[in-house]
Amino acid sequence: MPEGRPAIPAELRRRVLVEAGHRCAIPTCRRHPVDIEHIDDWATVREHRFENLIALCPTCHRRKGNGPDQIDKKSLRQYKTNLGLLNHMYGDTERRLIEVFGNLLAKGKIPENRTIRMGIGSDLLLWHLMQDGYLETYRFREGETPHYELFRFTPSGIEFLRRWMAAQPLDLDDQRSNTDTPGIGSAGHSNGVPQPQPSPPSGGEDGTATGPPLEL
Repeated sequence: MPEGRPAIPAELRRRVLVEAGHRCAIPTCRRHPVDIEHIDDWATVREHRFENLIALCPTCHRRKGNGPDQIDKKSLRQYKTNLGLLNHMYGDTERRLIEVFGNLLAKGKIPENRTIRMGIGSDLLLWHLMQDGYLETYRFREGETPHYELFRFTPSGIEFLRRWMAAQPLDLDDQRSNTDTPGIGSAGHSNGVPQPQPSPPSGGEDGTATGPPLEL
């Protein structure tokens, strides 16, 4: 620690670590352990403020800068803003789904229309993503007794994931203006309540989901 620089207070460190889930705040990383880094350098601000602190792993800490392969301050601020927004709007299961699916999508390991298989009752755990129009669910064929539920990100949900991974504003308010209107929304909402969707796609060349469902 530079001479004359006071330690970050324990409670402030705790807030920053909790905000990032004790992992690196960069969506494409999320490694641990982490340390607390100043977005605007300590030498410039000479103070510890929550708004200027972010959790970074040693690798991402070294990448902080303005070079072509570095993480600039604008991106760090947006990553922090997006983290706070996700923590406020979504539960643990929803954030885990966003993180896992977003990373696999960014790395090209799954197609945009890959279905997600989860246990019965998972719609309640994913309720807010569905209400915001980012996730849709399928009903099973009449007479079938399902042992799981299938979900898929909507086009607006895919855009949401890509913006999160790229350190861009998430524009949740703009999305809500489209789904709060009574009637059927982009995720099959009717008066704000997620409704059953068509039977699960079997996969093929017509734009339906391909490959086995992603399981969480």
